[in-house]
Amino acid sequence: VPTCALPIPAGLVTYSLPTCNGVLSCPMLIAIGNYIVPAPSLSDYRHIITAKRFAIGTNGFPTFTPNGTLHVDTTFGPFGNGANDYIAADSSCVSASNCSVIATSVAAVRTNTPNPTVYVGGQYPSTGQLSDTVALAIDGNSGALFSDFGDGGFQPTPFNLAQNFPADAAVAIVATTGGGRAADEVYVVAKVSLDCAAGVGVAKLRGVNGTPDAAFGVAGKMVFGGNNDAFCQ
Repeated sequence: VPTCALPIPAGLVTYSLPTCNGVLSCPMLIAIGNYIVPAPSLSDYRHIITAKRFAIGTNGFPTFTPNGTLHVDTTFGPFGNGANDYIAADSSCVSASNCSVIATSVAAVRTNTPNPTVYVGGQYPSTGQLSDTVALAIDGNSGALFSDFGDGGFQPTPFNLAQNFPADAAVAIVATTGGGRAADEVYVVAKVSLDCAAGVGVAKLRGVNGTPDAAFGVAGKMVFGGNNDAFCQ
């Protein structure tokens, strides 16, 4: 149970399940947000991403139970309450057990394939950084992370350009598809720390495994604007 719900979710996505033949005749809605819990050491707190799925009507509006609450899809996730939690345990984190991960944006891919994919952009603390950008790939059927995407469903996308206290964070994520994850192209847009003025970074990842597209920019990343001059001129 969340101990402290953050007031602003990362976003909402709507898509159809495979049984709908790729059309929104039986659409689903996923809400992605964050909450805060005590870290295992009990001396700190960490952010955890959470997702919840709701059934919505063919008119595109949520449906409600007789008592006025949203219809939660209890088949989504392992707990029988329509929810999933995503906790980063990446080796790049400052501490795997205490690693916070914060969702900042959501992108959905609607396909006829058995596994509709929801991509989430976010940020998390990593060694030598205040924060790094990260992308997650979630199975729209079950809510589970795709384990072959990055490191167990988490793909860090570090820019690491500032010399002092870099703090990069995803601000948007967009995905295009040719029919399935093997053809998905995922673009993560981030605020990139530079020594004198922040810039805008774009990373391009392959949906099939989260690896950067080496043909895009330099090692799959491009940075626009900002100032990294040694003397801030």
